[in-house]
Amino acid sequence: GASSDTVISPKLHREFCLPYDRQIHDALHRAGHHATYHTCGGMMHSLDLIVANGTDASETLSPPGVGGRARSPGGPGGGAVRARRIEQRGAAAAVRTAKDIPELMPYLRESAAVLDDARANGGRILIEGTQGTGLSILHGSFPHVTSRDTTAGTLLAETGVPPGLLRRVIVAVRAYPIRVGGQSGPMGREINWDTVAARSGLPAGQVKDAELGSVSGNPRRVAEFSWAQLRRSALLNGATDIALTFADYIDAANRTARRFGQLTGQTISFIREIEAVAAAPVSLVSASFDGRGPVDRRLW
Repeated sequence: GASSDTVISPKLHREFCLPYDRQIHDALHRAGHHATYHTCGGMMHSLDLIVANGTDASETLSPPGVGGRARSPGGPGGGAVRARRIEQRGAAAAVRTAKDIPELMPYLRESAAVLDDARANGGRILIEGTQGTGLSILHGSFPHVTSRDTTAGTLLAETGVPPGLLRRVIVAVRAYPIRVGGQSGPMGREINWDTVAARSGLPAGQVKDAELGSVSGNPRRVAEFSWAQLRRSALLNGATDIALTFADYIDAANRTARRFGQLTGQTISFIREIEAVAAAPVSLVSASFDGRGPVDRRLW
């Protein structure tokens, strides 16, 4: 999302994103994987940079309402596109999608076919959802939701992966749940970032600077951990594993942990409670962005 031309200019993209994106994609290719590049916002001014970073696919073609330059009739958003595809079925004014943009045609293939080829050649497939379960149009707090279902079952359907091939569902949870700033819907007992900073021992300014909306730049809302939301997300997605993120918000000392036993006692107790409520192990614990990766407890 940070590389979109809604957030930064193509010049900054070329300097601060392209070299590192290329390194990541090259490493994935050497390991036998494919890469899909996602931008949360405009991308039409950066298409040449996206091509240059070596990705195998680009998602998504952003509408004008979020900084894109695709001329799509009837307003912005994926929801509007899906609605028009249904309403205008067979009509002359068809919805334009990526396949209707000549410049993008060399980079388009059917996702189901790409993934089936990868599987047939012994590859493993990782599907990452871009929004939380609480924003699902089917299971969230309407109208404060996105335009689609965000659960694991729908992710499989949209990418064309048969349910029978699913092996693991990793549900990512934050130590403190968030929503975008403003009137963005219910989220339990709301607190503020000063409270999080005081509890964790992190500098308040550092926390606040990190918790700004990637598109709007507005401060995010934050709330106490919701056990009911955890249980609901685990059930709706069929969680086999939990990934706990932002464990440094529980205690800044967790940033130096490299093994499970090096996490603070409070954090380990919290993890045990998560496992009991979700009925799934906390297999990954992230507490920093230093490049060394999360604490990995997987048995698979």
